[in-house]
Amino acid sequence: MRYLKNLGRVLGYISIIIIILTMLVTIFSYFNIFSDNLTKIMKFIIPIISVFIGGIMMGIRATKKGIVEGARLSLIIIMIFLLLSIILSSFKPQSLIYYLIIAISTIFGSMIGVQKKITN
Repeated sequence: MRYLKNLGRVLGYISIIIIILTMLVTIFSYFNIFSDNLTKIMKFIIPIISVFIGGIMMGIRATKKGIVEGARLSLIIIMIFLLLSIILSSFKPQSLIYYLIIAISTIFGSMIGVQKKITN
């Protein structure tokens, strides 16, 4: 039960980070502060940054084995993204590479989170 509570909290933070950063990029793009190319790059980077931060948070809450915790979290996040892309009919085979990058980012973040917990 404690794991599910931590997982829900981390997924909530990831969602909030994605929504806030996406709104900021949209506002900056609307007022022509960001170019179209920068907006496309930020659209790619925002989820990676948010799952990395979520991985760090999950790693801090984990007792040990940051790789396992990161793999669990990344699997859940990838399932959510995959489900959304299938529902919205935007799934492409190239998306699998993006999902792999997200998984690596989450695992790396959770390893940093566990290491940060050990050093403190």
